[in-house]
Amino acid sequence: MLGYLLDGHNLSPLFDTSVKPISFAEDPYEHVPDNGSIVYSIWDKDDNFIYIGFGGTNQLPEKRDPRKIISSHASGMRMLDVFCMLVFDYFVVASLVTEGAYEPKKFELNRRTKDFIRSNLSYRFLSFKTDDSNEIVVNLVDKIRDGELGISPKLNRRGPWIQDN
Repeated sequence: MLGYLLDGHNLSPLFDTSVKPISFAEDPYEHVPDNGSIVYSIWDKDDNFIYIGFGGTNQLPEKRDPRKIISSHASGMRMLDVFCMLVFDYFVVASLVTEGAYEPKKFELNRRTKDFIRSNLSYRFLSFKTDDSNEIVVNLVDKIRDGELGISPKLNRRGPWIQDN
């Protein structure tokens, strides 16, 4: 999947399935830059595009650290992270139903969400390091969610074409 241009930005690295994505089991501090802003795409093991997001959007360029959002996603903490809640709703609940039994324990659902994310999901990102990078990434993600590239993420797409399959 190459040739994804939006607002003059080449977004192909987010969608190039010939490039191995980074597993959430890996430390984002070894892969993601410590400053600037990023757009990231999240993929399952079958190369299905499931989520698009952004990080490093503080108003002050010197305070932008895009690693924080990737770390948050990898944590599995549902009450702190919308992505983790979506993963829980769409994937973890399905596995609980399939298992047929669940013994409630404190933070067990967060642990299962974290395990699912780290075992089954990975990401690709594109970095932006301009004074307005925070605005650029938000606008790009909005347009991708709206389907302007002809491909939409499963978990956070927008618009009238939303269907829960």
